[in-house]
Amino acid sequence: MKFIVFCPDANTGGPFALLQLAKAINDLGHNCEILFYNIAKIKSKKTNLHFFQNSTVNGSFSVKYKRKPRIKLPNLEYKICDNLNVNDIIIFPEVALDHSTNFLSLGFKKRVFWWLSWDNAPLGNLTKFNNIVNLNNSTHIFQSKYAQIEANRLGFTGQMVSDYTIFNKNMNEDKPIKTNDICFLEGKAPGTEKLIQDLNEKFSIISIKKMSQLEVINTLKKSKFFIDFGSHPGKDRIPREAALHYCIPLVHNVGAAKYSEDVPLPKSLKLDTTTILDSKKLILKLNELSSKIEVTLKNIELYINGVKNERDIFYQEVEDFLLTTYNEEL
Repeated sequence: MKFIVFCPDANTGGPFALLQLAKAINDLGHNCEILFYNIAKIKSKKTNLHFFQNSTVNGSFSVKYKRKPRIKLPNLEYKICDNLNVNDIIIFPEVALDHSTNFLSLGFKKRVFWWLSWDNAPLGNLTKFNNIVNLNNSTHIFQSKYAQIEANRLGFTGQMVSDYTIFNKNMNEDKPIKTNDICFLEGKAPGTEKLIQDLNEKFSIISIKKMSQLEVINTLKKSKFFIDFGSHPGKDRIPREAALHYCIPLVHNVGAAKYSEDVPLPKSLKLDTTTILDSKKLILKLNELSSKIEVTLKNIELYINGVKNERDIFYQEVEDFLLTTYNEEL
């Protein structure tokens, strides 16, 4: 028996968390592999799954891939899954609901459903009968309090297993020199073009769209503010990275951002919808924060310290989950 984490080969926050979970399970003395389901090669007509041969031997399946996975993160080595058995424990991200349901039909009884977000889950499919059967017979874990509370409304309960922000512990603790006012993630801000244009008349602005991880970090280091216009479907990564580099995160107070357990920022940095939609109000807010920026930076020290401690908390959450759920088998 081993753990297998379903993961897309993509450089985004969800896969980063999935790799973190796999490494934590291995570091805790167990065997965990990654199955990159979006680059699998073989399709089974029987199951409509894209990585199985049409026949099984003693409940075992082989996996082949179109190419080697491209995702690579420092200190997050992983083992690639090339075979699995119905006795293995399969961990699915919330976006892979259909795969999870198909695995139930194949006889995989040990399924874990990791709610990495709430809003990104296929919410319209949660009430389909076969998915209800699957989810009612799955183990659930949650990356955010927001997802945990929303899923609880449907009767799905489980433990918190969050994620952590990757950073260099040896990085210079001195506050970097700021040469830019605002950075933002364009992909999370569709429809804000006029707003960004208005802000650009008063401030210098950089979009971090299509930047590498190193380029994002360097932009955060030289920016005073990071504005997150997104809906916060879970505990988002970039606001935490921003704070580590003394780039003050401003977030839209919706989704996971509404929960202090998920986004423990001061209320002054959580913007309501009327403020974040109105360029005049947003400019006033930024001017206010800029006029007392040292005070604002001091107010996020607890937040920064919390981000630095996330890895230790995550490993404890993973260990508690394994002991609570699989102690007898491990």
